[in-house]
Amino acid sequence: MDDFGNLRQVELRELWRNEASDFTTWLSHQENLDKLATELKIPLEIVEKEKPIGGFSADLVAKIPDPDSESEEYVVIEDQLEDSDHDHLGKLITYAAGVKARIVILICRDLRDEHRTAVDWLNEIGSGDVKFFVVRIEAWQIDNSRFAPKFNILCEPDYWARNLKQSIDVTKDLTETKKLQLAFWDSFVDFLKNRKSSLRTRRVYPQHWCDLAIGTSKGYVSLVIDTRQNLVSAAFYSPNDTDKGIFQHLFSKKDAIEKEMGTSLVWMELPGKKASRIKIEKPVDVTDRSQWQVAFEFLKEEAEKIQHIFPKYLKELEQEQVRSG
Repeated sequence: MDDFGNLRQVELRELWRNEASDFTTWLSHQENLDKLATELKIPLEIVEKEKPIGGFSADLVAKIPDPDSESEEYVVIEDQLEDSDHDHLGKLITYAAGVKARIVILICRDLRDEHRTAVDWLNEIGSGDVKFFVVRIEAWQIDNSRFAPKFNILCEPDYWARNLKQSIDVTKDLTETKKLQLAFWDSFVDFLKNRKSSLRTRRVYPQHWCDLAIGTSKGYVSLVIDTRQNLVSAAFYSPNDTDKGIFQHLFSKKDAIEKEMGTSLVWMELPGKKASRIKIEKPVDVTDRSQWQVAFEFLKEEAEKIQHIFPKYLKELEQEQVRSG
């Protein structure tokens, strides 16, 4: 008796009929971008879809999130549902220059040999500051199951896999602080699952922050552990608040938001940066594992409040923007 289903590869146009309106829109949702991030082993945060650059527009601009970084590392993504062509590859390089991207990604059905040679050459002649990737998008189905998209790396810097193995997959090569951070976030994800939390977790990394989507493109929950000051914090973090319109709108609702949160918050407009942050923090020494439960309870409770409270005020902002323009 055959207990196995039949696996078939699905034509991409069965899932997405149009590159711009269907595939790019699908990829712009954080939970789908996370699938690409997992394959690349790079945390990615959406910044803007169809970002204008000169007379064209980049399909997606993302960033490598770090809420405490003084500068932001941008990622530009160009996608197509056919085999690679000169048009998309040329535009991708133009977009990368326009946003000074550190990571450049072409997503396509398959990669032509001449384009593989070109991308390999770009990685070879570069200093390593800018990294070029080509990723194949596939779709699969078992019998009549739901379609399953799958990303596969076709082209990458030749040192990339080696560096990833050294820095992430092989924990013995991590510093003690990085090992602690990874263990903390792994345990926190398990804690959320056991508590059946509504928070949507992503892949965690050996770093001092962990980001959680909350159903709005205007920002997310940023959780931070600070081993130097013995603090943990939960924040609403808006990575693309260049004109501070998001921060100013929320600040105008400060009393109402803090009443719902049940405590005062630290309001950080972050002048000179493209981001803004509104946070609450608690003294906890996370180097002491016996205090992790306290940290987990605090981060879960405050992140769930942010998830529940902030999106409705951001929806008010969206409605005001529609009425005004």
